[in-house]
Amino acid sequence: MSKSSSKSKDKSLSPHLDELDDVDALFLLSEEEPSSKRRSRRSGKVSRSVQKEPPKIVALVSRKGGTGKTSLAMNLAAVLSTSRRRVVVLDLDKGADAAKWQDRGGKLPFAVIRADGKEGEWSLEKSIEKVAAKADLLILDTPPADMQVIEQAVEVADLVLIPTGPSALDLMATVEVVNKSLKTQRGKPNRALRVALVPSRLISGTLLAKELPRRLEKLSLPVAPSIGQRVEVATAGSEGRALRPKSKAGLEISRLARFVLRNLRQT
Repeated sequence: MSKSSSKSKDKSLSPHLDELDDVDALFLLSEEEPSSKRRSRRSGKVSRSVQKEPPKIVALVSRKGGTGKTSLAMNLAAVLSTSRRRVVVLDLDKGADAAKWQDRGGKLPFAVIRADGKEGEWSLEKSIEKVAAKADLLILDTPPADMQVIEQAVEVADLVLIPTGPSALDLMATVEVVNKSLKTQRGKPNRALRVALVPSRLISGTLLAKELPRRLEKLSLPVAPSIGQRVEVATAGSEGRALRPKSKAGLEISRLARFVLRNLRQT
């Protein structure tokens, strides 16, 4: 790919894309070595035997509610959605907050699909199979306090993000989920599962907000860029839209998106 073509962008792309160019090639499959499908296209033929690569999976999990899982899932999806990368949010919560977010606006650059397991025998893997063909990146918005769903999400994910607030209850819940995630990782040594902590809903300027990243580092896991508690996040959710890219909240999500892409590249 030439430098001129890599810099050209469709006007419909997310306004966040400029901030993601350094790692945006993650899901451009086989850039260095073109796939057989691409070679067929160049010769005027498309091979029907070439199967799509399975989507990368990011799971947002927390033992405690109110840590910002849904807003992180939705806003990460908005930033990471481009004309070259199809993102789907799989809403696993019976409260369907992600689906309701989409319904309020209806103009998001990604799809939200409900899979709360209400009907018959349910497994996360079956739900993923149904949407895999529609996505290059799948973001799982899990329910709090449902360890069965959380365990399944951790098992299938390439990257697990654990948002946590500064309270003692948040930290206790985080430790529980971290231990469960690491146990899953040890049980499947050949998997490249990565787990990271996300300081979330921090009130700017408070002592707790300053101390939380350092406290999380003691858990010996990567700590992602912090996400503040901002009016823009609540407003975006109530209006069913993504964050404004140049707002403080939008810039924070962009930094988190870069962190996500870097870690997915290593899975």
